[in-house]
Amino acid sequence: MSSPKTCDFINIKHTKNARVENCTILGNDYPDTDGIDYDEVENGIIRGNTIYGFRGTNSDAIDIGENSQNILIEKNLIMNISDKGISVGQGSSVNINNNVIYGCNMGVGIKDRNSIAKIDYNTFYANKYGVAVYEKNSKAGGSIANISNCIFSQIKKDAICIDSLSKATVQYSISDSVMLKGKGNIIGNPRFTDVENFNLKLSKQSPARIKIDNSYKELGANLTISRKHDIPKIVINEIYGSNSVSDGFVQWVELYNYSSIDIDLSGWTLRNEKHLNYSFPEKFILKSKEYVVIANKDSKFSKSFPRVHNYRPGLGDELLLSGRKLLLYDGQMTLIDLVEHQKMTNWPENYKQSGISIRLKYPNLDNNNEKNWIINYLKQGSPGFKNSTISFDQMALRDERVEKFIEEIKCSPEWLRAIKNKAKEKGLNLEEEIRNNADYMVFSQDEKIKIEKENRIF
Repeated sequence: MSSPKTCDFINIKHTKNARVENCTILGNDYPDTDGIDYDEVENGIIRGNTIYGFRGTNSDAIDIGENSQNILIEKNLIMNISDKGISVGQGSSVNINNNVIYGCNMGVGIKDRNSIAKIDYNTFYANKYGVAVYEKNSKAGGSIANISNCIFSQIKKDAICIDSLSKATVQYSISDSVMLKGKGNIIGNPRFTDVENFNLKLSKQSPARIKIDNSYKELGANLTISRKHDIPKIVINEIYGSNSVSDGFVQWVELYNYSSIDIDLSGWTLRNEKHLNYSFPEKFILKSKEYVVIANKDSKFSKSFPRVHNYRPGLGDELLLSGRKLLLYDGQMTLIDLVEHQKMTNWPENYKQSGISIRLKYPNLDNNNEKNWIINYLKQGSPGFKNSTISFDQMALRDERVEKFIEEIKCSPEWLRAIKNKAKEKGLNLEEEIRNNADYMVFSQDEKIKIEKENRIF
C-alpha cells in the first residue's frame, strides 16, 4: 500500500474492536502523513504489519490519539520513519509488545496527560531516541510509560528521554550505550545474529539471553523477518570520497543497474555502518543498464560534471568519510549490496586527498572483493557513465596523452598497438577503443588470457 499525497494511509475513528493486520505500507515524502492512525478507538489491534519509508516532516508509522483505549500494537516491523515509529497521545492507552523499530527519529513517543504505554519485549535499533515520555502541548501535562524486557541498540542520542512532568520505569532491559536506571537493567552489546542482513535475533553469546533455571529468557522482539530470494542486480560501482579542499569536499557514490529490468528504488537507502544514510525518494526508477550518482554537493557536482544528469544530491558529508562500509538496502531492509571500502588494501592510502575515484572492473563481479576494484586514474572519476580511465569530457585526446596514460598504468606497447590496429582495421575511433578497453589494459597477464578465451576483446 502506498499513496502519492499527504494523508493517513489507514485512519480508523470512533469505533470498537478495530484491527489492522499483515499490511505492507510504503510511505512517501509528504508532511503530516501517517501509516496507521487510530482516533477514539477502543480495544483495537495493530499486528504483523511492515511500515517503512515515511520521510516527510511530522510523519509517523503508527499514531494513536483522541483518547483511544486498550490498543494492542504487536509484531510490527517499523523502519526508516522521519518522526515517530509509534506515537501515543491525547489520553490514549496502549500495549506495545514484540515490535522491531529501526531508523526512526523517535522509536516510541508518549505525549501529554493521561497517555499511558506499557512497552514490553521490543527491539529499538538505530533510532535517534528510543522512548520519549513528555509534554508536547503547553499545559497538557506529562505522560506515563512502563518499559521492560527491551533492547536499545545503536541509539544515536538517548535510549530513554523523560521530561520533568512525566514518569517512566525501565526494568530488565539492555542498552549498549548507557546503564539504564531501574531494576535488572544491564549494559552490553546485544550481539544480534547478523546486523548487516538485518537479522536482529540474538546470537547464543548474547548477554540479552538470560538463563533462568534450565531455559533462557530473551530480551527484545522475537520476529522472523522474511527476505527476498531474488535480489535486484544493482551494484555500488564507483566511489569518490574526497576530503580535499581543492575539490570542495565533493563526494559521490555511483550505482549501476545491470539487470534487464527497470527497478523502483522507492524507500531504498544507502548507508554506512553508523547508520548515516541517504534515502531514495518516492517513485525513483533506475532503468536497466543505467547509472545514478548520489552526491553531497549539488552545485559543485553539477559544475564539475555538467553532462551527468541522473544524479541526486543529499549524500551526507560524513557518510563516506566516517564509515568503513557502504550498504545498499531496499525499503524493507533487504541487503542489496555491500562494499567495505576502507579495507581495500590495493587502494592508495591517500585516495581521499588525491582526486581519484575507485571503481569496479565489471558490474557482475563481487564488489566486496578488493581484487575486483581498481583505481580510476581520471581525476574526479567518471560518474554516470561506463567506468573508464579516459575522460568522457575529452573528445579529442592527442596520441601523446594516450601514451602517457598507457605509461601510468604500466601497459606494454604491444597492447597499445593491438588496440590501434583494431581501430584502424575496423575504422573505429581510437579514443573510443581505448575507453572501451581500459579495464582490459590494467588486468594481469593471466586475466588477459582468460578474457581473450571468452572473446571479450579482439
